[in-house]
Amino acid sequence: MRKIICAAAMVAAPVFAHSSTLLDGVEVTEAFVLSAPDDTASFSYETGGQSFKLSGISVAGTDAHDGDSLSLVLYGLDSATTPFSTVIDLSPTSPSAALAYSAISDFVISSDFTVEFSMTGAPANAGITFSFTPQAVPVPMAGILLGTALLGGGAFAARRKAS
Repeated sequence: MRKIICAAAMVAAPVFAHSSTLLDGVEVTEAFVLSAPDDTASFSYETGGQSFKLSGISVAGTDAHDGDSLSLVLYGLDSATTPFSTVIDLSPTSPSAALAYSAISDFVISSDFTVEFSMTGAPANAGITFSFTPQAVPVPMAGILLGTALLGGGAFAARRKAS
């Protein structure tokens, strides 16, 4: 019975689970294969309390089954709900091959996040690559300095008026 439970847990576990901390200006690239029906991949990123602008976000995939596997791949932030925007069947030049790609608009994030991928009932392997470049969003130091100066000036004026 214990062997059956362990085997079931291994089948239900994600294919990939990965976690790392974002670094300013360092491109993040992940490549993996979803190889069986209901495979998933999960990549978690920590922001360390900083805000990051994620730019140049691209997702690409290949398969050797006329795009049938790629059409079943979903991805997204914190849940896999988005299909590839374009799937190209390369059969005329490369038998049974297909290519897919998508681009995601730049956005700013300030909390930890996960990029999820899932494939439901695919007939063949799908190779997936995604990448993005995090850029730290600077704290506006000029605003902090101005606020401090105004508070100091106000305190000085109040003290002067009191005497």
